[in-house]
Amino acid sequence: MYQLSVNSITPYFVIMALCFFVANHLSWLIDEKYYTENSTQRHHSINGIRAILAMSVFFHHSVITYYFYQHGRWEVPPSAFFTLLGQVSVGIFFSITGFLFWGKALHSNGVISYKSLLISRIRRIAPAYLLASSIILMLIAWQSKMLLNAPLGELLRRSASLLFSLGTLSRHPINGIDPNPLGAGVFWTLQYEWRFYLALPLLAILLRNQFTILVAVATLTAWLTYKVTYNYDHMPISMLFLSGILTAHSHHNSATRNILLSSRILPFAGIAALVAIFLFFESMYGYAPTLLMFVFFVSLVHMQPRNPLYTFLKSRPARLLGAVSYSTYILHSIVIYLCFTLVNHFYPVRLITPYQFWGLIACIAVILVLISSLSYKYVEHPFFRSR
Repeated sequence: MYQLSVNSITPYFVIMALCFFVANHLSWLIDEKYYTENSTQRHHSINGIRAILAMSVFFHHSVITYYFYQHGRWEVPPSAFFTLLGQVSVGIFFSITGFLFWGKALHSNGVISYKSLLISRIRRIAPAYLLASSIILMLIAWQSKMLLNAPLGELLRRSASLLFSLGTLSRHPINGIDPNPLGAGVFWTLQYEWRFYLALPLLAILLRNQFTILVAVATLTAWLTYKVTYNYDHMPISMLFLSGILTAHSHHNSATRNILLSSRILPFAGIAALVAIFLFFESMYGYAPTLLMFVFFVSLVHMQPRNPLYTFLKSRPARLLGAVSYSTYILHSIVIYLCFTLVNHFYPVRLITPYQFWGLIACIAVILVLISSLSYKYVEHPFFRSR
């Protein structure tokens, strides 16, 4: 007889299917025009995979939250699968950023405007981030019972840091309360995104002639050789962007692109590489799993339209969930916190059974899809139109 536990893998696929089913019936809430405006200019496989990635991070933090109620520590769960769900998703998100923006640098021959880049990124990131950080500050005030538990100057400084830093600053306790379990635990990835954006115009200069490209390749090769040889156990997180950058080069070159698009082996190699990460590793943040992720990402970008997975990633629910994925990512921990807090008020979360836990997660997942769709429609999308 099948024994369900909090670490069981099956509920992930069942609830993910439920989310796609709900998304497929949301035309009454969010019209298709909101997420198909630029569909002809996008890689459908990338937009669709965002849906799976954002929801996978949701499952990652759901299990973390359950164990937080068990022992009071905010840390990766005692499950390699649910640990990797979050880490692999973040790695692929970084790869997508590297691919899309390095691709723009290649198409512009290394000429990127700092002003245009920063304005576009602020418009993309700030609206939903400000919504999330404002809610977190209200939750901190509620948890504090409107009492001052820290010097006023420090409280104002840290509150402003959370609200206006757009994820670029470290997270400190605010009024004596850790903001991470309340929803700020996802903001750390924005630090790396902003570092990449700030470095991009400078790095793109290397693309302006063949000599600087050769120098860059030689320097990168030497640096990687040193890191792998002498500091193998401490891979820089920024390495995850490199998968996207290298994929952008392969896709930009017509000869390489045609070879990869026509390959019959690549789709199977990509899936095998992704499965290998989950089978043989407990953390994504290492050179070997990053190499495997690179293989998967190359296969994703060069996926053929006749591939069944491509058809799925191009489907209506995948496009919708892909479009709202940033709101899903930035708001999901807040939704988890509020729902768990409400349940815990009536019945201790630490005493719920695995069946009750996964039933709760299914309900939260549906709520999250609805909230993310509303956030995208009324918070994010208006800024797209103002570009």
